Amino acid sequence: MDVNENKLQVRNRAIGMLLAGSTQNYVANKLGKDIRTVRRWLARYNSSKDLQHRKGAGRPKKLKRRSKIIIAKSLGKRHKSTRCIAKQNTRTCAPVSKDTIHRYLTKDLGVRPYKRPKQPKLSVKQRENRLDFCLAKQNWTVAD
Repeated sequence: MDVNENKLQVRNRAIGMLLAGSTQNYVANKLGKDIRTVRRWLARYNSSKDLQHRKGAGRPKKLKRRSKIIIAKSLGKRHKSTRCIAKQNTRTCAPVSKDTIHRYLTKDLGVRPYKRPKQPKLSVKQRENRLDFCLAKQNWTVAD
């Protein structure tokens, strides 16, 4: 059973109870809904006799659930670029641009691009100085 079907069944049940003579408060309490929701359903039923879930306005989302899962899993893997994730996403499901993936990573998941700075290796002189220090202090005790 689809989630929207279940919601529609609850709405139809509420309208049926109201038409049978139950009060709005009773119906709201029985179904665990807010009374304003029940009133809105009744007004919608009285105006158009239709309780179907209306399609949302606006542009549909580009990233589907499966794409979001692929992007989130790629975070655990080692240093994947947005281009690499976009290619992987295109192979497995709907094509998504690297910009869309970058937007999802930064705005929705809160991940920022970060490249760890490289630390220079010790020079020969620094290694000699460390060795001299360690040799001079090798017999230290807690009391010293």
